[in-house]
Amino acid sequence: MAYTYKELNFEHKTQLISFLYRGFNRRRSFWENSIEMLINYQKSIDEKKIGFGLFLKDNLVGAMIIINDRSNNSASLSSLYLQKAHRSKTLSFIKKAIDSIHQNQINDFSATKDAEKIFKIFGFNIKKECCNIRIPIPALPKVNIKKLGKDEAIKVLVEKKIFKSKNLRVLKLKNRSYEKIVILKDFSLLKNGYLRILSSIIYSDALDQKELQSLVFYNFIRGKFQFDFFDSALSPSLKSKRFTILSKGDGDITYFGNSEYSIFDF
Repeated sequence: MAYTYKELNFEHKTQLISFLYRGFNRRRSFWENSIEMLINYQKSIDEKKIGFGLFLKDNLVGAMIIINDRSNNSASLSSLYLQKAHRSKTLSFIKKAIDSIHQNQINDFSATKDAEKIFKIFGFNIKKECCNIRIPIPALPKVNIKKLGKDEAIKVLVEKKIFKSKNLRVLKLKNRSYEKIVILKDFSLLKNGYLRILSSIIYSDALDQKELQSLVFYNFIRGKFQFDFFDSALSPSLKSKRFTILSKGDGDITYFGNSEYSIFDF
C-alpha cells in the first residue's frame, strides 16, 4: 500500500475533524470548535501547520496535532491516533512528525500509557508524573487578587503571548511592593461543558507559598478547584495522575502555556 506522510494545514480542517470524531469519544461539535480555535491561534502567529498526517492515497488514516507555543518557544503534541488497520506505521509516523518540529522543547500533556511508552523511544521523559489538586485553606486574604476586565486582560494576553481562547481568566495579584499575573483556564468535569469547576494555571509569574495559598482559596470561594504543577509543598494538595507532562528537552514546565489545554474548550 502506498502511504504518504505530510504536514496538516488549514486545507485539511474538514478531513481532520471527521477523523478525530471517529477516533475519539468526543462530540463532533467539540472537534469543530477546537480545530477552529487552533486555526485561529495558528493564524495569529502566522503559522499554517496544525499537525502531521499519515495518508493512504488521499485518505487520512493517522494524525497528530502539533501546536507551536510562541510564549516559550516550544511545541506540544495532542490527539495522536492511527486507525487500527494502519498501526504498523506508528513508529515511522511519529518519527516523521517529531522530525517536522523545529523547537528543541516538545511537550505532551497527559499522554496515555501506551503513547508514553512509544514517546520514550524517541527521547521523551516524564517531567511531571502527576498534578496537584489544591486543598483550600480558609484564611483572611493576605494578597489582593483581582480579575482583570476584558480590555486589560487582552493587553496582558498579548504581552505574555497567550492566545485568547474561551474560559480564560486573567488575574492580578497585588501587594504593596509588587504585582504578579496569573492566567487560568476553567475546565468542565463533563464532556457536555457543564460543571466547569476545575481551574488550571496556563501562565504564571513565580508564586511563593502565601501567594499560591491565597490564589487557591480565591478560586475555591468562586466555585473552582485549582490544579497545577508547582511544588506540592507550597500548599496542601492531592496528587492526581489525570494530568502529566511528558517532554523532550531540558525546560522546566510548570504550566500549560499555549497547548490543547489552553486552546481547546475542555
